[in-house]
Amino acid sequence: MSPSLWNTASLCFLLVWLFSLHSIAVFLFSDGFLLRRTALSNTSNCSNRRQWQEAVSSKQCWMDKRFDKIVIVIIDSLRLDFALFDERLPQLHTPHYRNKLPIIHELLSSSPEENDAHIFRFIADPPTTTMQRLKGLTTGSLPTFIDAGNNFASSAIAEDNWVTLARDNGLTSVMLGDDTWLSLFPQHFIREFGYNPFDVKDLHTVDNGVLKDLFTELKKPDWNVLLAHFEGVDHVGHRFGPSHPEMASKLSQMDGVLRDVVDLLDSSTLMIVMGDHGMTPSGDHGGDSIDEMNAALFAYSKQQRLWPQAKDVKAVSQIDLVPTISLLLGLPIPFSNLGFVIPELLSFGSNPRETLLRAMQLNAHQLSRYLNTYNTVSGDLPLGEYHQLKADFEMTERSFQSVMSNTVTADSELLLDHYRKYFEGWQVFVQGQQHTFKVVLR
Repeated sequence: MSPSLWNTASLCFLLVWLFSLHSIAVFLFSDGFLLRRTALSNTSNCSNRRQWQEAVSSKQCWMDKRFDKIVIVIIDSLRLDFALFDERLPQLHTPHYRNKLPIIHELLSSSPEENDAHIFRFIADPPTTTMQRLKGLTTGSLPTFIDAGNNFASSAIAEDNWVTLARDNGLTSVMLGDDTWLSLFPQHFIREFGYNPFDVKDLHTVDNGVLKDLFTELKKPDWNVLLAHFEGVDHVGHRFGPSHPEMASKLSQMDGVLRDVVDLLDSSTLMIVMGDHGMTPSGDHGGDSIDEMNAALFAYSKQQRLWPQAKDVKAVSQIDLVPTISLLLGLPIPFSNLGFVIPELLSFGSNPRETLLRAMQLNAHQLSRYLNTYNTVSGDLPLGEYHQLKADFEMTERSFQSVMSNTVTADSELLLDHYRKYFEGWQVFVQGQQHTFKVVLR
């Protein structure tokens, strides 16, 4: 073989070897590091409840709804401390992102006889990008790093979610703001006012677009869910960071918006204010730092507060909002939801404790059904932990049936504790199995 042919063959071999090595490295990285999961196409429906609560006479789907309408105000990148109010901070030395939403503090301090208000540390699962967070906030499932690169090219959600369940069960929705919602949920809204959110140097176009139609829409009687997704706070963060006078100006603008929304609420409407994620001191997000994962969740209605307000800010996962919103509207919980109902929002009616217990039972049944289906499809869950969760569920269900026939307060407290432990066990189990999830839509 001539030297030139030998060199050519060697170069080809080297290129093939490097390509093979690169392919193997990419496979090992994506299979071992990136979060993957099996996305099930199963859906929940109203008939499920009859299998689990045969004695319940509710005319609603899974349980009696608490609200006729829900207004969801998403302030993109609303970090928890942006929503908190500290009277001890001197006015001249208060950071530009602190104490600029006093309306939240005022409502939390209002009379519990006429107002129900709660604030939570709203923990986002990474990646803390808007599209992944909206998926988690509507399906109740875990986001993946696999589709993080699709944040700028969102596609319709195929998994069961409360937005689709609302539409399919006769509820109507209106969307204003970040048009990511329109990509994820095409043909779901009776009216839509979408704006491109990706020009981070533009602080006002999306927000002004929302405000152009928001209050007209709030006064209309034909919707059940109104979504208003503001982008200004996020854009200020990206352009200037949170410690800039523009952040104080934008948060103050949001304070005025919330005041005007509250004035238009009636007692059958819930207002939810939340951030989809937080931001770093430089104004960025996408990772798993505390500042990026700690968003704010505030819930308010003009109903009597039946659950004591916590002295400290309680932490809830963002996916916990999914079963909570679903049941508050009388809808099924999405099939693949991994979240747990928020007790503060589901204690209502003539017997608040029983209502909460029934909500927890429905949530537990939904989780158990998902676990069984997921294990059948994937076959990669550890049998020991899987069977332990099944046993814990069966024990909790027996306790539920016993308490419902007894109505002793002490027994109901014990059952609440059983549900908390079951949900905690679920959380630990899911966190331990994230690395086994594979991306397959079945």
